[in-house]
Amino acid sequence: MEFDLVLQKRKMCRSFRDDALTDAEITSLARAALRGPSAGFSQGIEYLILTTEQDRRRFWENQVDVDWLSRNPSHRDTQAAPLLMVVLSGPTAYLTRYAMPDKGSSGLHSIENWPVPFWIFDAGASAMAVLLKAVDLGLAAGFFGIFRNQGDLAVKFNIPAELIPVGVIAVGHAKSDNRLGSAKAIPRRDPATQLHAGEYGKGSKSR
Repeated sequence: MEFDLVLQKRKMCRSFRDDALTDAEITSLARAALRGPSAGFSQGIEYLILTTEQDRRRFWENQVDVDWLSRNPSHRDTQAAPLLMVVLSGPTAYLTRYAMPDKGSSGLHSIENWPVPFWIFDAGASAMAVLLKAVDLGLAAGFFGIFRNQGDLAVKFNIPAELIPVGVIAVGHAKSDNRLGSAKAIPRRDPATQLHAGEYGKGSKSR
């Protein structure tokens, strides 16, 4: 698909059909996940890929608050997504890489010296690669955070202690028009208020 069209069509999906994905589609998405930028080529991003009904059920049982779901029934369709990709990252690989001789002078072998944690930035960039690849394949996808039971999730799926479950990408086929919540309620900002030339707030220009 034309890249500009992929960008234009990308949006978060919260409503899926339960149609299975092909092995080729899952492989393509997994490969895209590993093509994002990697600080120092640390390669610290990993994924827990859940494709079986049993594993997805275990995930949702861990994450969904039944009372919350009863108040937000539209989110039940999120659980129909046939693929869940849990984005995993953490500082260990980055601190190890930046302790090597060619990077040691940066001081970034110490976690407190990172003004921005690139293990989180790289995780976000990797997730975006997956979201874009989903559009390219004619699929729908959505990213959501893990806000509860992180410790239990790690135990349930044997996630190493040094890795943080940053969030989850659900992928499948869209069930319906799924412009729910924020994207429907909040208008898009004028690009001139977000793109700033030279100095912030001066010479802002739509591009």
